[in-house]
Amino acid sequence: MRIVKVRIFDRTTAAEPALRKNARHVEQMVRAALRDGSVTWSDEGAGYRLRVEYALDRVEVADQGVLRAAVLLRLEPGEGLESVPLESTGVVEHSYAARDRPGHERVSRHLGQALGDVGKGLLLQTRLLVGKSQDLVRALQDADPQVRDVAIRLAGVRKERLAVDTLLLLLRSPDERVSDAAIGALVAIGDRRAVRPLCERSRLGDAQGVAKVMDGIAALGGDEARAYLELVGSGHDNPEIRSMAKAALERMSRRR
Repeated sequence: MRIVKVRIFDRTTAAEPALRKNARHVEQMVRAALRDGSVTWSDEGAGYRLRVEYALDRVEVADQGVLRAAVLLRLEPGEGLESVPLESTGVVEHSYAARDRPGHERVSRHLGQALGDVGKGLLLQTRLLVGKSQDLVRALQDADPQVRDVAIRLAGVRKERLAVDTLLLLLRSPDERVSDAAIGALVAIGDRRAVRPLCERSRLGDAQGVAKVMDGIAALGGDEARAYLELVGSGHDNPEIRSMAKAALERMSRRR
């Protein structure tokens, strides 16, 4: 992934000199944080624009203080690139005794640490976006929920069919946030193998949960999806769910 432009936005509101940073110095720290084989830097050609936002502040109460660095890194595809923005954010805090207030150098190191931590999240996304399909599928099963969540989203972005079987397993997750994300990825991929598992899931949920699944079934379409929505729309005990199925069937027909 090639970065062709870097924009730095200092959101720091304090007037303290130690909390004000030179934009060129911040860019150097960003480049160090994103030093990775998946990222290259250039001043011309097609590539991504990197938006860097940061804010430094400190709070002191009695003899204790906290230095805080909030960072946002956002990669936006340039003109002609068929891709999606990637974004990583984070806040890093450092406690200190008020008599040992951090000066310019320590504040810079703290910001560098925050950029490094947030940069790891962004680099993970770049590797999963442009890397091998097998690496993306493995990340779907990672023990780290942040890695898994990123992989689910990017599986949909990449329309990665090799991820379908694992995404179908994630549909059964007791974590509703994970299962909902899996639905979104499966719909984005458009593999109709997901229709039957989604139909089975819709039988188990409440009206709110069923609505999400119905939308997914309608988006995937096909004969099996149509037959299921017609059945639910005409014969379900719950009038609200019957109405949802009819509305989903109508949306599916419009797409055709």
